[in-house]
Amino acid sequence: MEPEELRRRFAPKVLNKKIRGQQLFPADDLRSFNYGTFEEVWDSMKFQFVHSFGGFSGAPLQTPREGFAWIKSIGPRPYFWEVRKRDLDGNYSEFE
Repeated sequence: MEPEELRRRFAPKVLNKKIRGQQLFPADDLRSFNYGTFEEVWDSMKFQFVHSFGGFSGAPLQTPREGFAWIKSIGPRPYFWEVRKRDLDGNYSEFE
């Protein structure tokens, strides 16, 4: 990948409106997770995309289901969410 594409892919984003998502509770080692409740993911939340869990130290690689994306809030205690890609489309921007 080109540096600009890497920056765009991994740079922080910000939600422009509330969307619905299911909270994910990752294990301490980030090898796996459990699904939580469905909740509103608040607007103005700074987030990054999570592309996978596991895939190292014998843990199976897990990626989002078709039509879904995983995101995590930016902060000292991040929250993880599974959201529909169609809900994200057009509802976030690059964080400056």
